[in-house]
Amino acid sequence: MPPMRTVRAVASPSMWAETNWPRGSCERRAEGSWVRGDQDIFRLTPSMDVAVLETIAAHSPPAWSFVFTHTASGNPEHEAADQVTCRDIAEIAERRGARRLAVRLTCAPEELVRRVATPERRLRLKGCDTEEVWLNARWQPFDPGWPQSITIDTSGLPAQQTAEQILDRIRVLEAKPQ
Repeated sequence: MPPMRTVRAVASPSMWAETNWPRGSCERRAEGSWVRGDQDIFRLTPSMDVAVLETIAAHSPPAWSFVFTHTASGNPEHEAADQVTCRDIAEIAERRGARRLAVRLTCAPEELVRRVATPERRLRLKGCDTEEVWLNARWQPFDPGWPQSITIDTSGLPAQQTAEQILDRIRVLEAKPQ
């Protein structure tokens, strides 16, 4: 299996935690946009997403694997934007002649609140809003509508076991003719 490349697609305010900016370098304004210093960074993320996807399409062979992370709760208010993100990723895979697999990771709300509230998560600049977890728990997981997808309930699974399940599914897909 070729090595995987991870692409962290910053596509929503809740995903801001996926960036590697030094601690304390960003803050959230009351109206919900993210800023670094005086510059509104969040408005730039769509063009960064396009640049990343176009670079992958232009310069990577189909055998290369990429992992795109996207937080989507199934909230109807965000569904159109989530569909656009998934459509863009699917189009790049098709242009490259590459396979794609949607992996939907779910977790019981109580367990997710426990995980989100850990100090280690805050140190890694990941989202720590337990109230948002409870609000999103009412929605069914987002379905991108891709033919190849799996859903894994991670409530009682360590990260290594979750990763093994994903890799097992990838191996099954690789064994099938495209």
